[in-house]
Amino acid sequence: MAFKAGDKVETFSGKTGEVVYGPAWSTFGSYTGYVVKVDGEDVWYKANELSAVPELPTFAVGDKVNHRTFGAGEIAFGPFEHHNGPAHYLIKDEVGKHALVQADAMEAATTPEFIKVGDRVRVTDEDTYEYDGVTYDLSAKYRDKDGDRLKIKLVNGVARVGWFGEEPNSSSYGLAYAIRQYGPLTRVHD
Repeated sequence: MAFKAGDKVETFSGKTGEVVYGPAWSTFGSYTGYVVKVDGEDVWYKANELSAVPELPTFAVGDKVNHRTFGAGEIAFGPFEHHNGPAHYLIKDEVGKHALVQADAMEAATTPEFIKVGDRVRVTDEDTYEYDGVTYDLSAKYRDKDGDRLKIKLVNGVARVGWFGEEPNSSSYGLAYAIRQYGPLTRVHD
């Protein structure tokens, strides 16, 4: 593995340091090495005696995070050094319980993008579904081109159609198919 000046490395003896010079060939050109600052001293190491120290993510109190085991949470305290090593945090999960965790087991929670000035938005209620520019009321009843009555309902996120008083289910025709074969669909008022 190749390193450059400034890289954090771990030596074969388990000490960590920072590369200050290299790569360079040994005196007789038999191996590549680096000068590494360890405990304040510059020490020569063969390249195969060094391994990269991964850069740990850092978080601040109040940051929203996702932990690989505990799920969503918020940083309550940290970072601090624990007897198991550096970069530990105390997080509070969604139900208010605390857990001691390592930084490398977390990632920053993604936040939804906010509406910006100039964005075009359409606000619809959860009882509607828009298809091909037409908004359908999921609480209403409709009639197809043959006059048959039907209902439209979201089933696992897919708009489905049920005819003759049947509730739409996962095996019902999709709305797109129903419109293509039996459309247009006209809302009826009872």
